[in-house]
Amino acid sequence: QANRYFRIGDQLMSLYDGEPIVWVVVGIDHDEPSDPNYINSMTIQTQDCIDNVQFDAPEPNNLDEDRKNKGNNRYIHSAKRQWLNSSADTFQWQSQHQYDAPPTSSSNIYNGPGFLKLIDPELVAVLGKVKKQVARNTVTDDGGQDIFEDKVFPLSRVEVGLDSEGDTTGEKVYPYYQGASNADRIKLLNGSARHWWLRSPFVSTSYLVRNMLPGGSLSSTYAYNALGAAPACVII
Repeated sequence: QANRYFRIGDQLMSLYDGEPIVWVVVGIDHDEPSDPNYINSMTIQTQDCIDNVQFDAPEPNNLDEDRKNKGNNRYIHSAKRQWLNSSADTFQWQSQHQYDAPPTSSSNIYNGPGFLKLIDPELVAVLGKVKKQVARNTVTDDGGQDIFEDKVFPLSRVEVGLDSEGDTTGEKVYPYYQGASNADRIKLLNGSARHWWLRSPFVSTSYLVRNMLPGGSLSSTYAYNALGAAPACVII
């Protein structure tokens, strides 16, 4: 029934950590639910950044010197992905590979509850996992892409209307960002325009992750940095 009641760009409100936040409808029937019992979906993204979050920590034992010092740009292994999909009272990081390292103090968000614990339980109750993709870098991860199924996720470079990089098979721009200008991609944190994470890697490196600049243009930065999080999730 979503098409009867909602349009792209409509806004909804919920609580996050006890404070109201605004969500924007960015897609209707854009994402495919993982559960075959569901067909329709409505994707919403936070209008602004909810907090600063480190993408992934430096990995002191990694044989790749860049990942050792600057962090890992493979989204499926990121601490950020774990936190966004955690409903724990206290977030518990889990190693994803032999060189993985826990989040560092540059992102204190990891010391509290998981993201799904911080938002309204009524909203959590209607969210479902969807099938997503993310490119792998061509330096250490052999290119291609990872397929994953999550309830909460950052958007990709393609999904915000900024063309393709690496293997982006199956990705498509959300209607909300179709034809968007840089100004349409600006997101605030505490009243000021903020850098915010995408999930896409800079594919010719092992450590740089794509992000949006405060002015709404595309950039990249070290995975160990803590930038704004503007997650999306899907009501099914």
